[in-house]
Amino acid sequence: MACDLILVNYASALDAKTAILSARHCLRPILNRIIVIENGTGEAEEFRRIGCEVIEFSENKGFAYAVNAGISASLRSKRPSKHVMLINPDAYLLPGPWLRFFSWIVPEVAAAGPAVLSMSGEIQASVYSEPQPFKIVMELLGAQKIIRCIGIKRSMPILNTQVDTLQGSCIVISLNAWKKIGPFDENFFMYHEETDWCLRARDAGFYNIYDPSVSIVHKGGIEVPSGRELMYFRSAVHLVAKRRGESEAQRLRNNLRRAARIKSIFEFDSRRKEALIRVGMEL
Repeated sequence: MACDLILVNYASALDAKTAILSARHCLRPILNRIIVIENGTGEAEEFRRIGCEVIEFSENKGFAYAVNAGISASLRSKRPSKHVMLINPDAYLLPGPWLRFFSWIVPEVAAAGPAVLSMSGEIQASVYSEPQPFKIVMELLGAQKIIRCIGIKRSMPILNTQVDTLQGSCIVISLNAWKKIGPFDENFFMYHEETDWCLRARDAGFYNIYDPSVSIVHKGGIEVPSGRELMYFRSAVHLVAKRRGESEAQRLRNNLRRAARIKSIFEFDSRRKEALIRVGMEL
């Protein structure tokens, strides 16, 4: 049942240390190695000082590339683990029945995820069905924010259940499944790489499971961070191209460009407005 922790760091050492300490506390009986991938921000020594193994890159080559490097290192270990836990620097584990959580990861399971809470304790959406082009456009237009503002909350499963995809802020991957499915697609610089992998696992006959008996706190919001819209929607288009073909992806790209231009007219936040204009021009 041994597990390696893999954390990709980009200028977030303070938060990342909290994530690592929480894993050491909650996963103490099964935690094997802690591997930090330092993506060119000069913080490697911060992690070596607290006993982490560090893979250091001179530049940021993207989240998927970094995760693949970390899991490759895990697989080369003389004491190999059965699982790896990927955790964001801005997330941390809460105490709970984590050993039982890991017991659900039988050979047919590719990935498992816990409940994800906001800083205020509100449960966040962290399981998803396969992305649909229409929903991606509506996401750009802010439909989720509107729905939340009028008080409609998306319900989450309250029991262990099989799901299509899991949010990547904290996800446990079976290394047995990884060997059969392959690594993350490095054409996803950031965003949607875990969605693509979960769908590939499902296509290969594996299951992905969500178990809300354990939980993490994720400091990041559920919206796309301001300024990263272009990166996010480029990855969404790439995912649709893989799942539905290039013609469907091009249709989505055109619709996203139109939607971004329209939304930018009504956007008051200057940074997000600029990002939407870039989506409209460069996607």
